[in-house]
Amino acid sequence: MKKYWNLIQYLFYIGLILTVVGVIMDFIVMPFYVRYGQEIILPDTRGMEIEEAGKFLEERGFKVIEKEPRFTTTLKPGRVYEQSPAPLSKVKKGRRVYLTPSLEERLLTVPDIIGLSQRNAYLKIERTGFKIDSIFYDYSNKILEGAVIAQSIPAKLEAKRGTPIWITVSLGPQPNIFRVPNLRGKSLANAKGLIVKAGLKEGIISYRLEPDLIPFTIIWQSINPGKILKERVSIELIVSITDIEQIPDPPEEKDDL
Repeated sequence: MKKYWNLIQYLFYIGLILTVVGVIMDFIVMPFYVRYGQEIILPDTRGMEIEEAGKFLEERGFKVIEKEPRFTTTLKPGRVYEQSPAPLSKVKKGRRVYLTPSLEERLLTVPDIIGLSQRNAYLKIERTGFKIDSIFYDYSNKILEGAVIAQSIPAKLEAKRGTPIWITVSLGPQPNIFRVPNLRGKSLANAKGLIVKAGLKEGIISYRLEPDLIPFTIIWQSINPGKILKERVSIELIVSITDIEQIPDPPEEKDDL
């Protein structure tokens, strides 16, 4: 009997200890832990001077890390361009906050690519911080076939990094006659290339629903294949589509430079 009584006392003390530990966890430890990890709203420092923003965040318990500057025309140099985590998001104190300073965007000088081959012109444009947006073709009696005869922004002018430049590539001397190529059954992209090679011009492109044909297949051309012409003219095309949504939006009008 005494043996069972000792066991009951032992279980009672164990239960009492667990109850006390539970009370301590519920009313002392957990509230302290919750308060310690409580989230707060991250201030928005965008537009502030980078040093001022860093000090402002550090005073509020954050660890500030400065990233590589970024070029921008919207802020003065040395101000916060970007903040991560996002401003006004909920974060814990002690969180790392990454700030990206602004750097004044410098204008770049447009290179002279007249007379260069299309490939070399492309490489030079890319190396100097610009990009080739569109390529056109025309005849030239002065510049060899495949070389650049015109650029949309003249050389030595200044422009923003990444500004698109359109170029015109020489087709060589203009021939005396032009032979119309057979475009029917060709893809639209292939047909455009054949028109350029033939020295002719691309005309109006219309679209027709043809469920049995591959989309953008030429089903009609305004001038019959093989015809010999004595002047450059435009060739109009009708192209197949399988869905009305395949019709492209009209191109944006570009300002004359």
